[in-house]
Amino acid sequence: TLCIPGVEHEDDEMLAEAAAHEGDSMSTSSMRRLLTQQLGKTAFDAAHARLRNVAEEEDDDSLVRDIQQILGPGRLDMLPMILKLIFQEEQGEID
Repeated sequence: TLCIPGVEHEDDEMLAEAAAHEGDSMSTSSMRRLLTQQLGKTAFDAAHARLRNVAEEEDDDSLVRDIQQILGPGRLDMLPMILKLIFQEEQGEID
């Protein structure tokens, strides 16, 4: 389980439920736009790419360090929304 200090962990099931309920109110394009505005294009693109390419066997500590470095301590609160966006994008690819 990935634990980043200062960020509540949501497992895949919780993310799926959140996406199902909150997805109606915010589209992936709206989330992407909001995250880009909040984080800046460079930080958003870097975090998004890093999280999209997580390997199953990857060391969680290195992922945590990378995300903390990319987002900085003041922006870790945006991580759940980035994960939700990625989840919704992946669901869209499956459909």
